[in-house]
Amino acid sequence: MVPVVAKTLPKPQPLNNNHFLGKNEKETTHIPVMVKEVFAILIGERKIKKGVVVDCTVGTGGHLFYLWQNSPPDITFLGIDIDPDAVYFSQSLFQGKRNVIIRQGDYTQLVEILSDLKLQPIIGILFDFGVSKLQLTSAERGFSFSREGPLDMRFSQEGRTALDLIRKVNRKDLERIIFTYGEERSYRRIARAIIEERKRIETTSDLKRVIIQAVKREDKKKLARVFQALRIAVNSELENLERGVTKAIPLLITGGRIVLITYHSLEDRIVKRILKEKKAKKEILVLTPKPLRPTPAEITENPSARSAKLRAAERLPL
Repeated sequence: MVPVVAKTLPKPQPLNNNHFLGKNEKETTHIPVMVKEVFAILIGERKIKKGVVVDCTVGTGGHLFYLWQNSPPDITFLGIDIDPDAVYFSQSLFQGKRNVIIRQGDYTQLVEILSDLKLQPIIGILFDFGVSKLQLTSAERGFSFSREGPLDMRFSQEGRTALDLIRKVNRKDLERIIFTYGEERSYRRIARAIIEERKRIETTSDLKRVIIQAVKREDKKKLARVFQALRIAVNSELENLERGVTKAIPLLITGGRIVLITYHSLEDRIVKRILKEKKAKKEILVLTPKPLRPTPAEITENPSARSAKLRAAERLPL
């Protein structure tokens, strides 16, 4: 069953991070991806009146704000994020708003977070994977090859950085990271160059220079793949995705729904497999036999939505 999105739903308003980052508006405007579809699946179709909806990757609050703004007043919303900057921004956004709780935390610990807050029943859960505009536009976070900054790449701002990884990893493991997490064909050449130059690598620009020298040209797709691979490795993204989604589904009440938005094939394969396994065990009904994709109009307005895939499922009776 593919959800039908009501045409009467209001258009989501872009959320602006410029007061937080000191950047210009074009750089920092954040538009939540497929937000009308998310609302229709989690709340709109079912005419839900009360319960708890959890945004496990709240970021700057785009999806959560739209859900809160268009939902019945007795629904409680919980937004969690491992990134303290995102939590600070969302707490500012929702300050004084009723029935909204923002907490810093790892979504793999969702069971513990819900227990501590004594929140139930869980009628909806949202995962919106990937890197936020807030993270990409913060040069000091080191996520983007287009901005000079330290090679950090940590979501939580704790633990090892991308620079730590580069300095300590052996060549074979670095090849595996670039090939597996970046799906980059020139993985051997790039890994060798990074290992040879790693004592001279300090910043995102240094790493970018080494990659360009290794492949003999400035190829933005190759740069993006290598930066993605290192980010995924630093944050254990795929392992956490699998753990988080697997643990989240049983928290839903019968009829509760989960929505998962992925941005590359590595994420989507894991989500697709988990839903297939849960369906085989008759734990869920898959609502999206094929993933929903952004409309051409949305992609025109928000090019970063281009690769997004939305999958959804509904909890079945035990």
